[in-house]
Amino acid sequence: MRPFFLLIVLLLSGCDNNGDDTPTDPGESTLSACDLFPLTVGNRWTYIGMKNGEMEAEEIREIVCDTTLLNRKCYRMEYDFHLASGLVELTKYYSYQSDTIFWNHGHENSWFKMNEFLGFPEANEGDTIHQSEYRDHDYFENSVYIVHQKYASINLEAGVFDSCYVVKIERIKGANSNIENRDVFYDYYAIGIGFIYEEWTRTSGDVQDVEEWELQTYDIR
Repeated sequence: MRPFFLLIVLLLSGCDNNGDDTPTDPGESTLSACDLFPLTVGNRWTYIGMKNGEMEAEEIREIVCDTTLLNRKCYRMEYDFHLASGLVELTKYYSYQSDTIFWNHGHENSWFKMNEFLGFPEANEGDTIHQSEYRDHDYFENSVYIVHQKYASINLEAGVFDSCYVVKIERIKGANSNIENRDVFYDYYAIGIGFIYEEWTRTSGDVQDVEEWELQTYDIR
């Protein structure tokens, strides 16, 4: 349901704050990976997926253990997607070093840097933080990532979240130079909580669908 980037969530070795869970002051000029991605074994998030206002799926994410992968300390996160077609299970590994986030499925030969998709801590509102272009014969897919807001507020089932970091993703797909689909995503990250909400508007010709993923519950240790 969501772009690859959206399974990016919560990592981070080296983020121990000695029990101080005080969020970053909105007046501060920068955000760090630790502000947006709290990591402790046992952290757990549940989400529901909606399409055009109807519930479509449930997702559970949990940091199950810390471990070592490719000589780097990291955390293992398990994703359970409960879909109409059945259960889909995924696992990813996340690591944090010098304010840079890395991820690995567990079978790649190297770690992949995620900061370019998020833009912190140096990006400002309106900045383009990442662009990508993919082509395979006649098919093409182009994406642009933009810092939409750095201190937004949103009211969800799980609570009211202030000082959210919002990334906007604009994507076009098609074939033979003809644009067939336009996607616009807004991804929200709450300070001290992590990924909390996504709105995805998908336009294909005259048909437009809106999908959402919304945080329902969370347990941050």
